[in-house]
Amino acid sequence: LRPLPFKNASRLVFVMQRFPKQPVGASFDTYREFQEWKRYSYGFEKLAVAAWGQGGGVLSWHGKKQEVGWVPVSVDFFSMLGVEAAQGRIFNRQYLIDPCTVVLSHQFWQKRLGGTPDMVGKSLVLNNTPCTVAGIMPKTFSFYPKQTQLWTLITPTSDFAKKPWDKNVAVFGLLRTGVSRTSAQVELT
Repeated sequence: LRPLPFKNASRLVFVMQRFPKQPVGASFDTYREFQEWKRYSYGFEKLAVAAWGQGGGVLSWHGKKQEVGWVPVSVDFFSMLGVEAAQGRIFNRQYLIDPCTVVLSHQFWQKRLGGTPDMVGKSLVLNNTPCTVAGIMPKTFSFYPKQTQLWTLITPTSDFAKKPWDKNVAVFGLLRTGVSRTSAQVELT
């Protein structure tokens, strides 16, 4: 297998809980569990979440409405992967006070938004909520699911924070240098 196309790929991990008595054997985590792991974990340089299947709806752009798919992510998602935006910025803590901030995939920006050259800083309307475009990812960037059109920032006022036990997320981590997967697993347990 080829290594993942991210910085420090050998230290990236996917965190799932094991339930040996269940038929599937593993399950996604809740946003609340992620919050606790992030608060008390020492084996990870960064922990971040992506909430597949929990984003999407209607984009209003230039008077037209269209269906789009997005993935809500936590503030450290892109920095954990070691990627930067091709234009503008990835999410950072200053955006946590904004009601809605997005980062666009390069393909979505090109094909659905016409490659508007001054897109960074503009506003898009997602499900009737104005969202500021923080950045546009490089053409070569992709993450599961590959067809993601944009990423929205999970903020302290989002449904994830308001109902953390009700929101399932995929948790990813960047292990600290020298920390083994086994050691990190014991810590999370």
